[in-house]
Formats: sequence, structure tokens, C-alpha cells
Amino acid sequence: MNYVWMILAAAVVALGLIFFLVDAPKTSVTADQQIKVTLKEWAIQTDIREIRAGGARFIVWNTGAKPHGLAAMAIIQGKEQNVLIVDRIEATQMRTALAEFQPGEYTLYDPLYCRNPLRGNCEKNAMAMLVKLTVR
Repeated sequence: MNYVWMILAAAVVALGLIFFLVDAPKTSVTADQQIKVTLKEWAIQTDIREIRAGGARFIVWNTGAKPHGLAAMAIIQGKEQNVLIVDRIEATQMRTALAEFQPGEYTLYDPLYCRNPLRGNCEKNAMAMLVKLTVR
């Protein structure tokens, strides 16, 4: 009977390790600057609106009652491009993400409620959530 508990404990540890490795950042970006972002229904708040080009770490809190996400889109070399995507953060949860930024103007938005902010392809209330981030 003790073997069953040991096997179960080992399985739980292995499963936890798998979830940790899957959720780990898959980029070699080193972040020398941090941006704190708070998400809630129809609002994105950030402590910084201008950063230096290079790596940045986003600390994203969902203080809302619904799931939210965070993305940063810009026009880079003539094409719309997402530089940062945090797909889904459940209510009251926090996630971190690393991204590499080139100089330019980026739009922070919630990808769960907006497909393309540069084209206005968002739910009606989501348009109020768009935040500009300047990278110098």
C-alpha cells in the first residue's frame, strides 16, 4: 500500500515539473527593465508608458472577474506584428512574460477581446482598453 502512495507522489511531482517547464518562457531574451500591468474588465493599466529598446519583463496581474490576456502589436518593417502575447490569465492570477522590443509605437491590448487593434477589430468595450507603449 505504501508503494501506491509513493508512485502517486512521484506522479504528482513529475506532472508539476512538466507544467512548470511548459509555462517557462521560451525565449533567450534578457530583461533589464520591468513593466507592471494590471488587467480588468475594459481597462489596462501600466506603470510605464515608455521603455528602451531591448528586453523587457512584463509582470501581468488580472484583477478582473473574467479571464484576460495581454499582447503588444506594432507595425514592424511594414507588417503588423505581435511582439508579446500572454494568451490567457485567469481572474486574480499573475503571469510574467519576456519580450524583445525594437524602437517604435506599440499597442497593448487584450487578445481575448480584440483580434487586431490596429485595424479596429475589437469588441466595442475593448477599444477603451488600448494602451500605447513607446520604445526608444
